Amino acid sequence: MVSFFKLFLFSLLIIFFGCGSSEGDKIRFAITEAEIHLNTLECNKAITILEEIGAQNSNRRYVQTLASAYACKAGFKETTLFTDLGSVSAGGTLLGQFTKFASALNMTSSDDIDFLNMQTAIDTLLYAGGLSTSNNPTVDSRASMFNADDALNINTQLFYLLFDQLGRYGYYYGCYDGSSGAKGAGRSSAPTCSNECFAHYWSNENISSGGSTVSISAYLAITNPADLAGTCDDRTSGHTSLQGTDYTTSQVTTLCQGVVIMNNFIQVLTEISAKVTAFAAFATVKAFFDTARSNGTATGITDLMDTLSLTKCVADNDNTAGKKNLMKYFVLFYESTFL
Repeated sequence: MVSFFKLFLFSLLIIFFGCGSSEGDKIRFAITEAEIHLNTLECNKAITILEEIGAQNSNRRYVQTLASAYACKAGFKETTLFTDLGSVSAGGTLLGQFTKFASALNMTSSDDIDFLNMQTAIDTLLYAGGLSTSNNPTVDSRASMFNADDALNINTQLFYLLFDQLGRYGYYYGCYDGSSGAKGAGRSSAPTCSNECFAHYWSNENISSGGSTVSISAYLAITNPADLAGTCDDRTSGHTSLQGTDYTTSQVTTLCQGVVIMNNFIQVLTEISAKVTAFAAFATVKAFFDTARSNGTATGITDLMDTLSLTKCVADNDNTAGKKNLMKYFVLFYESTFL
């Protein structure tokens, strides 16, 4: 039954934005109506209302509300995320802590519907302003489309959604158990797993580590002065969906999903931590990213580290050289930050 309060709000909307209203008024009406539905977790109703008026990619309030609606459909709740954020600490398993988030535990397959809905929410914000999905959606691009306050609002919302999505991706492909925060901990219940690493690194490529050049196998074996890759010490022990002596186009796409989630998270974190004091607490996490990027630059994967578009990532890396770069990236960014 529709609550009296909701009926009252709808009545006010009709009075203020009723027949004869301008196109702008109708858009504002639809957004407000969608927000009312989101307050009662009626995600699909909110999406339907917003999509019926057509894409309003340059309207900051529209894109943020549409992103919230798809995040709602993905099971995302800000109150739950804030609780989860409170449990994150410096050191330990680092990004592995993200895999203990309530939403991460719901990722049960590579095409999990909640994961896909969350990605739609993220893409709605990344490409706000009508940016092409084949181009990198940089923070500078959004800054050129919106005023400073609106761009900051979009980037802040992106941070929370990407934070959540990293946890889902890491939980599923890193074989986390949802409680210890330790990679390769294994799961005996669905979706079962026993892999130590995110992917099977079928070519023992060289990567840079602190100024030295070592093979992937040698890098994964380093434990002194610190264990650089957690439990991942066998480059052939990757997730079952990322096994093989070569990566298929489907596997390249899966790896590229991880690349663009991570890269966008790093870029957004860098942008907002410089402007919002509350995010300065993530300085330790950013320091790990800075180390990974420094090693990545020396390894020769700068272009991949700067790739923010899934379409572009797949197009650029579905070849032998690109696949080897994806391996290097995952060792430096996923194996080294998800411990």
